[in-house]
Amino acid sequence: MKCASRGLDCPGFKTVYLKWDQGIASRGRLAGKSTPIIKGADKRMRNLSSKERNQCKVKDPSRGVRIRDRISGTSDDEQVQTTSIQIAPTAASPMLNPAFYHVEATHVVDPFLQSSIFSSLINHFCTKAVSRLTWIDQPRHPLRTIVRQLLQKSKAVRFSVGCLAAAHMSMVPNIPGNQASALFHIYASLRDESMRTLSAKMRRGLPGRSPETSSASDSPVVIELLATMLVLCYAEVLVPGSKDWRLHLRGCRTIRDLHPLQDWFKESKDPVIRFLLKEISDLEMLTGISMFHQDFTPIRVSPLPSSTDSGWAFTKLIYAITELERERYYIVQAGNTLPSIDMSVWCRRAEEAHNRSLACMDCLCESQQGLRDCFEAVSRAHYFATIIYAYQAFKTPAEKALAVPELLEPLLADIRFVMAGPTDELFHDLFFPLFIAGIECVYDPLRRSEIDGFFIESLSRTGVWCNHSALQFLRSFWSVTSTSEHTVNWMDFARANLSSMEAFIVF
Repeated sequence: MKCASRGLDCPGFKTVYLKWDQGIASRGRLAGKSTPIIKGADKRMRNLSSKERNQCKVKDPSRGVRIRDRISGTSDDEQVQTTSIQIAPTAASPMLNPAFYHVEATHVVDPFLQSSIFSSLINHFCTKAVSRLTWIDQPRHPLRTIVRQLLQKSKAVRFSVGCLAAAHMSMVPNIPGNQASALFHIYASLRDESMRTLSAKMRRGLPGRSPETSSASDSPVVIELLATMLVLCYAEVLVPGSKDWRLHLRGCRTIRDLHPLQDWFKESKDPVIRFLLKEISDLEMLTGISMFHQDFTPIRVSPLPSSTDSGWAFTKLIYAITELERERYYIVQAGNTLPSIDMSVWCRRAEEAHNRSLACMDCLCESQQGLRDCFEAVSRAHYFATIIYAYQAFKTPAEKALAVPELLEPLLADIRFVMAGPTDELFHDLFFPLFIAGIECVYDPLRRSEIDGFFIESLSRTGVWCNHSALQFLRSFWSVTSTSEHTVNWMDFARANLSSMEAFIVF
């Protein structure tokens, strides 16, 4: 004000970080009091210690501050609808008049709060969330490097990454309920902003072939769209009860289907686009295990070989079993005779996948022996589970009864070893083995209870809540078939209940 009254340019001041509740009023009726209480504040707050007040932070969506503009930056040229992202106010917030809080304090608090919150979200994404989206983590995982490349260029990617991080942070074990509520609100707000920004870009027209461009896969727009949709899909994978991951996966498929998949990989040498397409293909394969509708069609599998730094050697093998099972089902429906299956071929393929997966341990240092031991157990568990899955898909109950018990015991032993291990870093890798083991334990109530407990613990410790639908299917299967006089194949059970069962992902 002094500069303005003199017609001078104001040089401004360095950032000042305010600390509430540390000043002492020097005059007036509150003189000598270190914590002035505005009239109308909750009287109970006056009698609480500072520690207790911090534990009673209020989650009032109407008392928030903007962080959208700081997250969005200024590098994009598009204009999107402005909304507010509500942040949990500090312990002092209940004592402030809401209107004053918005109008008077925002210009002081916003810049620091916005950058601080978004930095925390990005840090959580890179240090915690990515590790739950890959089989075994390593510093230069492609998902991290892609995010670093795109964060400064794309609003949509920034919003989607913040959305994913907030969703995962809200599900972290032992987080206070009020913080979880605020983080979940941030997730929802950032998700909506990301989708609005994404829609604005798509309304301008999807990239396609034209005389000026030889390959749509070389377009930065394609990378931005696929990266945003993929991150949003992963974000919904972390949210309990959400089915929106399907919506975002369909969006990825829409962009990808602009061209034959082989053309994408032949024409584009960009490692980013190749990684994104491989991730989309893997997600589709993992979803295929629960797809039993008559309109099931084989997906276009990525032509890239399974990668030890970003992929999982068992994914394509599991999908190959799924695809062949569906083909054989239609053969039976047509009244034709099924050709025999040589199980030694599938056992050999499982052994090859197991050996390739062990190469992932190269990124672990020798000091991480506990983690290395757990990963070996995870790989073995997938080996046994994949062979059992093949027996479930291709063999009669009598044939399965002869071979599966000797596979089930070591499978359960490896699951127990990981669950009792020194770290929960690999708990998210156990859902497929747990699902297959749960199917085979249908007539054993003690083992059913054990599998159920492992499922719940893995869900709560990892935050990958999309797998809860697989547990719900297991519980339905157990309740209906555990007392049946005849052995029931879980795939036949799923087909018989298509009207009430939605596709789930074992991720």
